[in-house]
Amino acid sequence: MLSYRIQRAGDLTPEPAALGLPGELHPDCAAGLDALHTEFDARARDLGAQLAADPPRWAMAALGPVPTLDDSPDAPPGPDQR
Repeated sequence: MLSYRIQRAGDLTPEPAALGLPGELHPDCAAGLDALHTEFDARARDLGAQLAADPPRWAMAALGPVPTLDDSPDAPPGPDQR
């Protein structure tokens, strides 16, 4: 039933605003915001790698150990690939 409803919804391409940028921006502003977005993504990956390498004690107690990467194609993505 859920699959039917999703397929019936039609085009599921996200709107530009859903991707983080409003649709009506001056090209210079859009380029600047896109650059910031790229920097934020890089920083998030860096912080994720740091936390995966040395997780805080409270996170280990609450969430358990950081999952390891598996070579299987069915394995879920690792903490730095989400």
